[in-house]
Amino acid sequence: MRHVYSSLEQRLQVLSENPYFSMLPLSALRKLAAETELRSYEKDEVIFLEGEECAGLFILHRGRVKLSRFSLSGREIIIRVLNQGATFNEVPVLDKGPHAVNAIAIEESQLWVVSASPIRELLVQYPQMSEKIILNLAQNLRMFVELVNNLSFYQVIQRLAHYLLLLPADPASGKKVTKVTQIQLAAQLGTVREVLARALRDLEQTGAIRVSRGEIEVSNEAALRSWINPTTE
Repeated sequence: MRHVYSSLEQRLQVLSENPYFSMLPLSALRKLAAETELRSYEKDEVIFLEGEECAGLFILHRGRVKLSRFSLSGREIIIRVLNQGATFNEVPVLDKGPHAVNAIAIEESQLWVVSASPIRELLVQYPQMSEKIILNLAQNLRMFVELVNNLSFYQVIQRLAHYLLLLPADPASGKKVTKVTQIQLAAQLGTVREVLARALRDLEQTGAIRVSRGEIEVSNEAALRSWINPTTE
């Protein structure tokens, strides 16, 4: 990790555009900006680890970051992959506890880090901030409930089909394509690479997807959707 120079104007702009802080007056934004810094991380570099003291609120300026947990045996499950513009780490900022997950840069990334103390102080002065944070936490809770549901009741191939159907279409081609390693995708789906590889082969054989050089393209959404059925176990 290295610190990157940022001007006061840059920090004020980032904070004023963030949904959590956009309603704050300039005086409050200046207070936050004084305790905001820009950090740079290399690919695969740890941003923070589960159990460590809260490092602040993070705003992803550039790159991609994964939030994950590890089992005692070292197996990783990716809870969420974050893209540019995402804000994360609200839980320890609010409850003053340690980090609940690990955050690791998937690629070279830059992140704005806002100290937790002034955020907590401003929440008391400006209750409207709470509405934005509560809404985002509620949306995250829905996502986690869906994650638990998928891990509990769906087989790997069904989780994979669901994941691929939710991919955004490329604006230029209109195709749904993702570039992700099998190890990363397996961790996101709560499985291991070998099981994921079999699921990819099965979907490809039915014509639902095409796999080539680390890229997965949805070629038949109807065929892919036919795989999404609850397990009977």
